Amino acid sequence: MSAEFNTQVIKLLTDIQSRLSIIESKINSNESSISSSTTSTTITLPKSIQAYDEYTTLYLDPFLTICNKLGGGALESGLLIKEAWNEMRKFLLMSTYCKEPTQVKLNSLLIPLTEKVKACNVAVKRNEWEKHTKTLSEGVGCLSW
Repeated sequence: MSAEFNTQVIKLLTDIQSRLSIIESKINSNESSISSSTTSTTITLPKSIQAYDEYTTLYLDPFLTICNKLGGGALESGLLIKEAWNEMRKFLLMSTYCKEPTQVKLNSLLIPLTEKVKACNVAVKRNEWEKHTKTLSEGVGCLSW
């Protein structure tokens, strides 16, 4: 192989890696479109993910704002709920780009979400927030559909 060919392959792989890093960072930051300042490529998220983001902005964000204002057990529960919804978003986004996995692989892909839901259940403590955290731990079970 020629040195020029090797250089072109390395440049292509570097560009692909850069794009994947951008996509990963956008997925983690819940943005609805992905663009790069180094390339003119813009990737628009699927409508289902955009709708998910709109829903969480409309309903989850105000809830989290109130949890932050209340502090204490409400803040702790709010953060757990937010993490669980973020894990669900990651899973849904992955499902829009990937083929259906085997049952074994599916179970392993759902582990991060399952752990967040379990963390909400474990957060229930006997204190002034007990009934509220119980309600939230039961509600977050909707992500286990």
